[in-house]
Amino acid sequence: MSRIAIVSSDDRVRVVSPDVLGEPYMAISPSEHRCAWPIWSPSGEELMYSAYPAAGSNGHGTFRVISPHPGEPATVIYTNEPGTDAIAQHTPHYLMWSPDGSKIALIAQTLSAGMSLMVASADGTGTPLRLIDGAPMYFCWSKDSEYIFVHVRELHYLIRLSDPEPAQVPVMSMRYQAPSVSAHDGRIAMCGEMSETEQAIVVATIQGGAEIVGEVEGPVSLSWRPGRGQLAVASGLNRGNGYYDRLALLDADSTAERTLIEEPILCFFWSPDGSKIAYITPSEEAEGSVRWAVLNLESDETTYLMDFLPSREQLTMFMFFDQYAQSHQLWSPDGSRILFAGVPGRLEKRGQLPDGRTSSIFIADVAGNTEPTLIDTGSIGIWSA
Repeated sequence: MSRIAIVSSDDRVRVVSPDVLGEPYMAISPSEHRCAWPIWSPSGEELMYSAYPAAGSNGHGTFRVISPHPGEPATVIYTNEPGTDAIAQHTPHYLMWSPDGSKIALIAQTLSAGMSLMVASADGTGTPLRLIDGAPMYFCWSKDSEYIFVHVRELHYLIRLSDPEPAQVPVMSMRYQAPSVSAHDGRIAMCGEMSETEQAIVVATIQGGAEIVGEVEGPVSLSWRPGRGQLAVASGLNRGNGYYDRLALLDADSTAERTLIEEPILCFFWSPDGSKIAYITPSEEAEGSVRWAVLNLESDETTYLMDFLPSREQLTMFMFFDQYAQSHQLWSPDGSRILFAGVPGRLEKRGQLPDGRTSSIFIADVAGNTEPTLIDTGSIGIWSA
């Protein structure tokens, strides 16, 4: 049965059954931890989170990656170097499990390099291995969990974990964030700059084959469609407000392209079966809030859901959605519901983002037939497999 991990208003990680809502929720983290960004293993059986002392704040105390064991002592997977900060506000680390569940990759701040990518055994044995330094940094795992593909500033690297010397890939771009790996066939999609305005969308295999499958102007974000050789590509970024103005579906084999959405798009997330895309767009005639929209690719129908002001953590996920979509699941496994945190309501003017004590976590029916269901107050929620 699928479950939801939340960071509740007391900064503890709790586990919730989406079908049996109500107190008490299972407390996974101890009261002496302030917690952030829980992440489920691919099997949905294990959980990790970032933690720092309850009396501290970002930049103070020891940041750690924790693997809890209910009824038993937790396993410390990684401990930050003393004196290091979070990688972003309210974000001590970024974590991503390997597809086979045996390893965890994480980005943490380090004293000598500013930001570094590590890989550790998911069971906490051995010493975490430092792979590469630099910022900004985004990455994806290979389908077989043997390689990590990294985008650092304008450069790309392929790292084989059995021989972890980064091999530079001759593709360069600073106008996109996260490369995307296909769970369908293992191909990796990235961007490469062709001129001051144009980028190529490049699809490559771990073995070294690569081809240009599309071209686009300006910054982009991309994500493989589950179960198919197609990419969703967001383009037309308005740097003033952070919204893209177009989302297209690009076939990586035929290079055929189909326009899906032509309205402001802050972020998008594929449903598990690839039949729908949930995306964030501004509230109608309002600047202070946003709303979910769900596009059904089979019927071409769009359903608009609740207006809300995202929590600070939820907005972080939206801003870096092409990375978080590969690690933190907002869709229910059956594709019928989505999960989000914030304050409900339509706001005409922009205001301060709510924290975990003033925001709430909701489950929304993507068909729009019922009102979103309140889970609890808190800053973020993540669905298991």
